[in-house]
Amino acid sequence: MDILRRVERSAEAAVQPVRPYVPALARFLLVATFFEDSWRICSGWDVQMNFMVDERGLPIAVAASFLVLNVVIMLTCSTLAILRKHVPIAITGLVSVLAAQCLAYRLYEKSSYLLRAASIAGALLMLLADSLASARSHRAVLSLLPPLLTSTPLPAASPAAIDPFLRRPTAKPLLARLPRSAGSLWLSVGLASPAHVLLAGRVLLVTLCAGFIIGNEGAASPLGLLAAAVALAGAAMVVVGFRVRSSAVVLVALLAVSNVAANGWWTLHHEHPERDFQKFDFFQTLSVLGGFLLLLNLGPGGLSVDEKKKSF
Repeated sequence: MDILRRVERSAEAAVQPVRPYVPALARFLLVATFFEDSWRICSGWDVQMNFMVDERGLPIAVAASFLVLNVVIMLTCSTLAILRKHVPIAITGLVSVLAAQCLAYRLYEKSSYLLRAASIAGALLMLLADSLASARSHRAVLSLLPPLLTSTPLPAASPAAIDPFLRRPTAKPLLARLPRSAGSLWLSVGLASPAHVLLAGRVLLVTLCAGFIIGNEGAASPLGLLAAAVALAGAAMVVVGFRVRSSAVVLVALLAVSNVAANGWWTLHHEHPERDFQKFDFFQTLSVLGGFLLLLNLGPGGLSVDEKKKSF
């Protein structure tokens, strides 16, 4: 436990100077795979069209429409995600692209892709949790403004309004004062709360660690066994919400090193048959790393061991 505390304190000290920039970096990494995929479709248009028409038997017009629609959705929604504009809509678009490509390219036959796609979905849920938390914090700030502007005092903000991950606020009149964006609408009808979204995101985010353990070709070596054990322990701690920030730091370091070592597409010749596959895997792992950085910034949330420990 002392080791974990030291790791957590070291992580906090290392992140503190750059903490204001971590969310922006995390969002950029998160959507990196969608930008790369858009570029891959545009630069290899003929290859993509031939695959859709010859291998999947789609009419030319349908194949072209599918590819164009994918590019437009990925570029638009990725840009919205980076700018933190209409985040629920952006996430819905990006998840729909993941599902559509999984079906169109029959990627569901590859377990490694399914694990990475699940992790990317978890990273997108982290982005949604960040957006919902920001919306609630904004409302909490607005609830404190009227006493400063009028002589009529209002009740103090509840702990749930100040800490968005503890529990859902009960003050419905405050919601009515705000413009109903997509995110605030989800909150007002009770379809989403940061704590539950963050829990689902944590569970999905670590599925890439399972792929790392199963697909680790060097797992038989002592170093491979150690890496697999660290990944398994870190993933379990993230899921239950115990020492989440220190676990996220360890997993970010482990995945970053393994990503560079296993998916070094830049070292391959541009005509090498494995180059595109390694490039695809590399950028997908970058997106998962973006999710872990958001987790590092957000913390475990209310539905976690770390939060429950504060009650004792």
